[in-house]
Formats: sequence, C-alpha cells, structure tokens
Amino acid sequence: QQLAAGQKAHRKSIVFMHHNLYAHNEAVNQGFVLDNSDQLKTLLKAYHVPLLFSGHIHAQDISRDPDGQCPTIEVVSGAFSISPASYGVVTFTPNRITYQKHATDPTPYLTAKQRKNPDLLHYQRYLKQLFLQDGEGLAYGDLMDNGVTNQHDLDAAAKLMGVLNWRFFTGDDHPDKAELKRLKADPGWAVLERSPMLRRYLKEIVTGS
Repeated sequence: QQLAAGQKAHRKSIVFMHHNLYAHNEAVNQGFVLDNSDQLKTLLKAYHVPLLFSGHIHAQDISRDPDGQCPTIEVVSGAFSISPASYGVVTFTPNRITYQKHATDPTPYLTAKQRKNPDLLHYQRYLKQLFLQDGEGLAYGDLMDNGVTNQHDLDAAAKLMGVLNWRFFTGDDHPDKAELKRLKADPGWAVLERSPMLRRYLKEIVTGS
C-alpha cells in the first residue's frame, strides 16, 4: 500500500527493514535473509525502488542483487554493539542519493566521572580490541578442534583472523591485488586453511581470495 501510494504521488520510495534482502555473505546468511525475499524483490522491481536499508547481520556492506533479478541496492549498516559502532548518514538531492559511514564518538557526551574510564575515553580502541579478541577466539577454537596444536601457528592464525574478521564487519573487506598477496603471505593464512570451515570463511570475508 505504501509503495503504491508513493507511485501514485510520483515519488520514489526508499525501504527500511531489519532483516536482509540479499545474502551478503555465503557463509553467514542463514536466518539473516528474508524467507520471502524473492517475493519482495519482485515488488521492489515493480515499484522501481532504488534503495533499501537493513541491518541484522551487523556487517557494513553495500550490495546489488547477486542473482541480477532486482535493481534495488541494499545498504546494510553495522551496529552500535560492535566495532566501530557505525552509523550512516544519507543525503538526498534531486538527482542523487549519497551514503556515508561514520563511527560513533561518545567523548563529547561523557561526564567528568565517565572520562576516568579508559574504555569510554578511548571507546573505538576498546571496541576494536573486543572484536579482535572475538575473531581470535573463533580461530583458536576451530583450529584446535582440527588438530592444530603448535602454539606459534595458533597465535599467528588467530591474530590474522581477528584482523580479517574485524575488517569484514567494518566493510573494509575489498583488498587490492597487492594487499591480498600480502595477506596470503602472512604465516597465519596457511594455518587458517587447515580448517575446512575457516578456509571457507576466508573466501567469504576477504573479497577476491
């Protein structure tokens, strides 16, 4: 009804929803993409909806329809609960829509007492460290389950996974050829590939790998 009303008023509609329209990651999409996404894509195409915003997966990403069926572009924003606590600023002009990602900075709003808390005072550093540790834990656990016991190998792989996982969720997962070559040369990369699950995950969180 809302799309029809917009069309009748000769206006372009922008859609906002929580779950995702498209699969933004082949390894992580179960329960994130709408069950009736194909029906919604048909509707969006019929009403010429140019842009849709969603969340849920908490990974910053902008995507077109992987199946090429729907022209609507989907913007998935990160979340305040994970690094870098991002939000998007959308600017509308008569001929253009722009989207710019920003990171939350709570410093100007902290009380004198709160400024004594180093985690709040250096909020971005704190959030990043938490997320790096989460990615490292993923690598440690899965590699040990796959029989990797050498501590040097585990540490190298965990450190790299922490960084790559953080980059994926912040939207910085499109390295150029030179950087991709450097990442693959990291000692931790070969260790991560010893795990079937992590090998697949690498392909999904590092574009071009």
